[in-house]
Amino acid sequence: MSEHELLLRHASNWAQHRHRVCDTELLETALELRFQHDDLPPNLWPSGSVEDLMLHRWPAHGDGTPDVDALADSLDTFVRFLRGTGRMASGSGDPRALAREAHRAAPKMAAACADSRNYGPSKSLLAFGREAGFPVDDASSIEELQATLSQVTDAWNSLPLEERRARMPLPGDRADGSPPGPLAHAFGDRGVNGDGDDDIDLSGFLERGDPVRAAEQARQAPFVQACLRLADWVGDRKQVTGTGVLRLAEAKRAYAELELWRWQEEVVGQRLGAPAERVRQFPWRSAGDALPLERLWFASQEAGLVETLATVARSSAVQPQDDYAWIGLSASLTLALWRIVESAYDRSPVPVLAVLGGCALMGSITRSQVRGQWEDHPRNVWRGEFADGDYAKDAQTFSDRDLDLSLHFFADTGIWELDGETYRLTDLGREFATVLFSYLEEQHG
Repeated sequence: MSEHELLLRHASNWAQHRHRVCDTELLETALELRFQHDDLPPNLWPSGSVEDLMLHRWPAHGDGTPDVDALADSLDTFVRFLRGTGRMASGSGDPRALAREAHRAAPKMAAACADSRNYGPSKSLLAFGREAGFPVDDASSIEELQATLSQVTDAWNSLPLEERRARMPLPGDRADGSPPGPLAHAFGDRGVNGDGDDDIDLSGFLERGDPVRAAEQARQAPFVQACLRLADWVGDRKQVTGTGVLRLAEAKRAYAELELWRWQEEVVGQRLGAPAERVRQFPWRSAGDALPLERLWFASQEAGLVETLATVARSSAVQPQDDYAWIGLSASLTLALWRIVESAYDRSPVPVLAVLGGCALMGSITRSQVRGQWEDHPRNVWRGEFADGDYAKDAQTFSDRDLDLSLHFFADTGIWELDGETYRLTDLGREFATVLFSYLEEQHG
C-alpha cells in the first residue's frame, strides 16, 4: 500500500456516496508531487496551494498533461472530503475557496504543462534527451539509465548558452514577467560567481542527495542531536511564558546544563576575542536573549519535537525510525533556522543562500565568492554610504560579522562541508536545497 492509498480509499468511498468525481490515480500523483517537491502532507492545503499545484508544480515535475477537468473536480472533492471528515490540517484554506482555485486554474493548466519553460531541471533534461533521440525511457537497469542520463547531460552542456537558457530559464529569466526566483534574489544581477559570468554548468542543479548517506549525515549532525537533547531535557513538563518560550529560570538551566554557551563561544568569542567567561555572562531578561537557546527552541517547536501549551511545554517523544524520517526531521529543523535568520533576528540569510545556490549550480563555491556576493547585496545594510571614507573599516567589520553569524547558524546542520575555503554540499545539503528552493519559489510567487 502506498503512503496515500488508505486516505484516497476513504476519499473515494466518501465521494461515491455523494456522487462526486474522485479520480484516485490523479490525486495520488498530485499528492506525491506535493510531498516530494514541497514537503506538504496530503491534508495540508494552504490558500493558493491548489493553483500552485496545477499551474506550477505539475507542469514543472509531472508527467504530461492530465485530464484537467477530472483533476479539478477530484481536487474539489478531496479538499471537501478532508474538511467534512475532520482531517483537514490547521493552516489550510477554506475548501470552497480551494475548489474555486481548482476550477479557475483548469483552463490554464494544459498550456502551462505544454510550455517547456515551466519544466523543472530534471524534466527539461529528460525532454531534451527524448528530443535528441536518447533512449531515456527504455533503460533496462539503473546503471543503463544513469549512463544514458550522463550522455544527455553532456549533450545539454554542449548547447549554446542562449539555447540552454531558453529551454531552462534560470530564476529571474522568466518570460512571463513573474517575480524572480530565490537564486536571483540571492545573487542579484552579478551572476553566481560575482563577476557577471553566466556560463553555468546546470548539470548538478537541484540534484537530490543519496537518501542513505543523507540520513546518516542527519543522524550525525550536531544541530539535529542538540534539538533532540533539548526535547529530552524538556521531558514531561517545563514552565513557559505566555509567548511560548521557557521561563527565565528554566532557560538559564537549559543554557547551562546543555552547555549551549559553546555554540555562542565559537562565533562571538572568536570574532571578538572575548574569553569564555565574558561570552557566557550577558544580561538576561527572557529566554529570547540567549541566541543559542532560541535557535534550538524555535526549531524544535517548528519540527514538532517540543509541544507548547498554555503554560507548559513537553517533549513529543518523537524519534525518527527510518532514513526518510531522519531526513525529514533535519529538513524541518533546518528550514526553521532559515526562518529565524530571515525574520526573527532581522539578519539576512543571503550568505547561506549563496552557498546553497553556488554549490547547486557549480558544485562548490569559495568563501571569498560568498563574501563578494554579500558585500554588494542590497540586503547588506553596511554596503551603502558608510562603506566609504572614514567608515569603511568599521563597515567592513560589521559586514563580516553579519556574514559570519549567518553562516554559523547553519555550520552544525550537516548540509555542507568546508574544505579549507571551499564549500560543498553534502547529500543532506542537496536534500535541504531542494526543500528550501521549493519553499522560496512559493514565497516569491
